[in-house]
Amino acid sequence: MIKLALRYGAFAILITIISFTVLFYTDQKPFINFNTIFIDGLSFLVLIGVATYEFKKYRQGGELRFWQGMSMGMIIYIMAAVGFSAFLYLFMAYIEPEALINYKKESIDFYNRTAEMYPDKYSSERRATDLANINEVTISGIVFKEGIKKLLLGLLVTPIIAIFMRK
Repeated sequence: MIKLALRYGAFAILITIISFTVLFYTDQKPFINFNTIFIDGLSFLVLIGVATYEFKKYRQGGELRFWQGMSMGMIIYIMAAVGFSAFLYLFMAYIEPEALINYKKESIDFYNRTAEMYPDKYSSERRATDLANINEVTISGIVFKEGIKKLLLGLLVTPIIAIFMRK
């Protein structure tokens, strides 16, 4: 079970890295665009589902316990989150150092558009505070946030697969 989960976990790392890189270099703004959540959620759903199915059918003789599905899913999505976070840190620190500056610009633009749409919710003091907070963002903060997103997606998808695939 663990070897199978590790194999699919490595594949999940690869998928998340490829999807992020493609979105980044096609100017799709992967930090702000919610397509990354959809792509990652769908890829976790497929990978955890296929890994669980393979384990159930070929290694367990057609039986799968809930805990086995949860264990496999957890290994896969934790590997994906940690591996992607390590890649993202290296990417932002060494490969594309201007990514942090671009992130801040995109976040400020997005925030300003939102504040203009809802002027009654954004006072001038709040805007100043929020813009200062955006400017204080660090690479490690972004990496942590993106890693948590991956963990939460996996935590959402894994029980669904484990319940669906059991026995």
